[in-house]
Amino acid sequence: MNYRYVSVLVLCVLLLTGCSWWRTVQHLGKSYPVVATIDVFYAEKDIKAPQYEYVGEVFLNVGGLVTPELENMLIEAGKQRGASAILISYNLTSQPSSENGVVSTPILRGRLIRYL
Repeated sequence: MNYRYVSVLVLCVLLLTGCSWWRTVQHLGKSYPVVATIDVFYAEKDIKAPQYEYVGEVFLNVGGLVTPELENMLIEAGKQRGASAILISYNLTSQPSSENGVVSTPILRGRLIRYL
């Protein structure tokens, strides 16, 4: 077998998947027992529960395009923390840089919701 061909193939697969397998979802907030399913929202107005509270956030630094795989990482993190639902958004965070003044980093953010 041609090792050069295999090496190029592995490199292409890593680039196409966005190398998300080594990314870590960060968590801030409360945790509850693990749940099997959660509701997924992209706008706060779509949350139809009569009463709920935000119990935390999960977030992931992304290099550019948001893929379903990256969203699924946030959803799974929400399930592991016992959320009833997750509100997913895409934000740019800015931080100071010694070279350019300010650097913006794309963040995929999930606000964890607990139904009351």
